[in-house]
Amino acid sequence: MSLLRVGHPRMRWSIFSLLALVFPLAACTGADVGADEKDMAAPLQGGGAPRNAAATVTGKVVDAIQRTAVVGATVMVEGITAQTDSAGRFSFVVPTGIAARPSITRVGYAQRLFETVSATGDADLGTLPMLSLSIQAQLRSFLGDYDPSLGAVAVRVLPRGSCPTEAGATVSVSPAGSSKIAYFRNGLPARGSTDVQAGEETSALVYNVATAQPLALTVARAGCSMATYPVTDHGVTRTGAIFASKGDSLTFATGFLE
Repeated sequence: MSLLRVGHPRMRWSIFSLLALVFPLAACTGADVGADEKDMAAPLQGGGAPRNAAATVTGKVVDAIQRTAVVGATVMVEGITAQTDSAGRFSFVVPTGIAARPSITRVGYAQRLFETVSATGDADLGTLPMLSLSIQAQLRSFLGDYDPSLGAVAVRVLPRGSCPTEAGATVSVSPAGSSKIAYFRNGLPARGSTDVQAGEETSALVYNVATAQPLALTVARAGCSMATYPVTDHGVTRTGAIFASKGDSLTFATGFLE
C-alpha cells in the first residue's frame, strides 16, 4: 500500500492503511468545504521552475485497504482537476514554477491534502491510497488525545547524500502550539518512542497542530543536516510550506537529511 510521497522511489508507501489506524481523516462527500479547507487547496504563487513551461503529472489512486482502483476520484493541482479512470489513473498538464497544495477527493472516501509543491518537470506521483469512510469510522478513537479542532501532518524522513540513515532523527513543527508527536515502529505509532526508526514508511505523525497558518518542519539527527528548502526531487520541488487543516483531514510532508 502506498502513502504518497511525491515521485521518490522510497516514497511509495506500503502501509498507508496503518497510518490510517492512527488518524481520523475527513469525510469527503462532495459538499462545500469550509474556508480553511478551501484555502488549503488554493494555488499559490512561487516555485522553482520557469513560468509558462508545462509538466505532465500522472499517478494512480487506490483504496488503501483493498488496493483496488478508486474510480472517479478528483485530483486537483494548481486549480486544474482530473478524474481517475477505470484503472484509478489520472494524467494532466500543469504549469511549472507555480506552487500549489494538491488534494484528492472522492465520495465515500476521506480527503488527502499535501505539502506545497511545484512541478519542475514531468512527474509520476506514484500510487496514492485513499481511506474509505467505513474503515475511517473504526479508527477514530485510536488517538485518545487527538483534538478535532486542530490539524495533523504525516511526516516522512528520508536520508540522501552523505547521511547514512534516518534512524535516530527527531521531528518537530513550528509553531509547536499544543502539537504531539507519535513515532512509528513496525508500521504503527509507538507512544513511548522518541525518535525515527529506519525504514518506517511513516516516520512520525505530528498532530494537534495549528491550522490556517504555515508550519515549518524541522528534522534533526546527529551527523546529518536537514536539506534546506526548496528541495527538488524527481521533478517535484518541495517549497517547505506546510498547511494543516482542521482535524478532518491529513497533510503529508517530507523532510530530507543530508
